[in-house]
Amino acid sequence: MSRSFCLVLLFLGLSLGSGAARAGAADVAVVASIRPLALIARAVGGDRVQVRQLVPNGTSSHDYQLRPSDRVSLSGTDIVLWAGPAHEQFLRKTLGSGRALLITAQSLPGIRLHAQRSLEGSAVLPGTVDPHLWLDADNAVVIAVALADALVRRDPAHAALYRRNAAAFAARMTAFKSRNAERFKALPARAVVAYHDAYQYLEPALGLRFRGSLTIHDAGRTGARHFLLMSQRIQDEGISCLLAEPGFDEALARRAFAGRVASFTSVDEFFVAVPFDGKGYEAGLTQMADAIYHCLGGH
Repeated sequence: MSRSFCLVLLFLGLSLGSGAARAGAADVAVVASIRPLALIARAVGGDRVQVRQLVPNGTSSHDYQLRPSDRVSLSGTDIVLWAGPAHEQFLRKTLGSGRALLITAQSLPGIRLHAQRSLEGSAVLPGTVDPHLWLDADNAVVIAVALADALVRRDPAHAALYRRNAAAFAARMTAFKSRNAERFKALPARAVVAYHDAYQYLEPALGLRFRGSLTIHDAGRTGARHFLLMSQRIQDEGISCLLAEPGFDEALARRAFAGRVASFTSVDEFFVAVPFDGKGYEAGLTQMADAIYHCLGGH
C-alpha cells in the first residue's frame, strides 16, 4: 500500500471521526418566535443550545408569513418557545403537530398577564390580553425556568448547567428591578404617554404612571376626539415624555404636545440593538429603562 494512499485513509478517518463527534454532541435546537425569547434561550442554554429566531428583526410578529425554511426549522427542532396566540396568531395552526417540546409563555403557570387598556389608560378591555408579556422581568424568569425544564428533558446530562444558568438569570432580573426601582423613585415625575400602548409589563418595575396612548397599534391613528383629549391631558398635567418606537409619526406627536417642550424617546421592545448573547435580554431591558429614565429628565 502506497504512503500517499495511507495518508488519504488517515485523513478520511480523522474527518469521519470528527463528524461523528459533532453528530454525537448533545446540542439541543431551540426555535424562539421573537428576539426577546431567543435571548432568554441563549441565557439558559449557553453554548450547549443552538437558538434560532423565527421572526426576523423589523418584521411584524402579528401577521408574519412562514417561509418553507421556517416550517422545516419548526418541524426539526427540539424545543419551540413562543409568546402565545395573543401575540403570534400566525403560529396557532402550525405548532403542536411535530416532535418538538412546545413552550407557550402565555400559558405557563406563574406568568402574569394583563388585559389591554383603553386608549385613555383609564380602563381595561375585558376578554383581551396585552401580548407584550416578555417585558416583565418576573415573567422572563418563569419562561427561563420552564425552558430549563424542557432542556433537561432533552439533554439530562447537562441538567446542572441549565439549572445554574436559569438561577443566574433570575438573580440578574432581581438586580435589575432593585436597581431601577431606586433610581426611578428619585425622579420628580414619572407620568408618560405612549405612541401606542406596549410597555404595560415594564411600568411597575420603573414606577411609571401611564396616561394614555396616541394611536392604536394595529389600526393606526385614532379619531380627532381622542387626539384632542390626549393633547389637553398633556398640557393640563405637564407631561413631557412620549414613549415611541422606530418609525413613529413625529409630526403627529408634536401636534399632540402643542409646542410643549418634550422628549420623544424611541423604546425598542424587541431588543433589536443588543448583542445576541447570554446577557442580551438583560441588556434589552436595561436599554429600555435607560431611555425612559432620560426621557423623564434623569441624568
